[in-house]
Amino acid sequence: MTRRTAARRTALKQKALKQKATKQKAIKQKAIKQNPGKQRSRQGSAPIHPVSRESLVQRRSQLKRQRSVQFVWGGWQSLGAIALLVSAGWLISAPVWVVRSPEQIAIEGNTRLNDAEIRQLLGLTYPQSLWRLDPDDIADSLKARAPIDEVTVTRQLLPPGLTVQIQELQPVAVAQLIAPVSGSNRPDSSQSTSAVGLIDKDGKWIEISRFQQGKNGRSLPPLKVTASGDRLAQQWPALYRQINLAPVRISAVQWQNAENLILKTELGTVYLGPFGANFNDQLNQLANLKNLVDQINPDTLSHIDLRDLNAPLIQTKGARPADKRDKGRSLTRQVN
Repeated sequence: MTRRTAARRTALKQKALKQKATKQKAIKQKAIKQNPGKQRSRQGSAPIHPVSRESLVQRRSQLKRQRSVQFVWGGWQSLGAIALLVSAGWLISAPVWVVRSPEQIAIEGNTRLNDAEIRQLLGLTYPQSLWRLDPDDIADSLKARAPIDEVTVTRQLLPPGLTVQIQELQPVAVAQLIAPVSGSNRPDSSQSTSAVGLIDKDGKWIEISRFQQGKNGRSLPPLKVTASGDRLAQQWPALYRQINLAPVRISAVQWQNAENLILKTELGTVYLGPFGANFNDQLNQLANLKNLVDQINPDTLSHIDLRDLNAPLIQTKGARPADKRDKGRSLTRQVN
């Protein structure tokens, strides 16, 4: 009886297991029908193989060797960087790269300022490492101290030193200011109303105290200008361009009065009125008067008046001023 009961129970268990397996298989097939792509991806994935202990040991050894190589390589890189820094420090402080005297500074492009004065204006102390000298700072300092328009400073390794290339401000006239003026390259308001200096073709102010006549013995420019600083700053470049091309020699410009520009020329004193667009025509008219003026005793000539180009006048000393229109017509006929 007991054996039969046990056999029956065993048969029932096996039957229940088979039914359960059949049911799970049916559920799985139903899921495959609903999502076939997922099943294909699972079928296509690589199978997971068990990792042996030997494989793990080999993998660890390989990673350890890689870390050792990286550590050694990093160490060599650090040593190389330190060596470069030490070499750079040695180069900077090495005695061979030192400027020991002003003679190691070459000056180029100067015509009026001599080499010794330019070296002094650099304001350098000696000895000094070549690598500690900043070319831009040296150039800016020199431009602020001397009548120089452009400066280029370069280092020279062999032999160690500096090369200073300059372009000086070239004065074209001795200027006397009749009023103070402020601004760069010009006297400030603290100066007197009769400041005397030099100006270049662009009206830049050059202090006479900072200017030498030159190592080549050049003299100061023969042209003299008397005017206000503002007038020179605004109109001098245009005025000088035409004066420089004038058909007669001009020795002085008297521009105290903006309504009457006065020139001192080889023909005498010339009144021109306000400086304007007809200035070139006035200079050409002055050249046309040369033959006529040559016939007059220069001691008796007072001035030439070209304020009205249609009625030019030659005024002699002691002569009674005549009607301007009559004199103009008479002089025009003689000129023609």
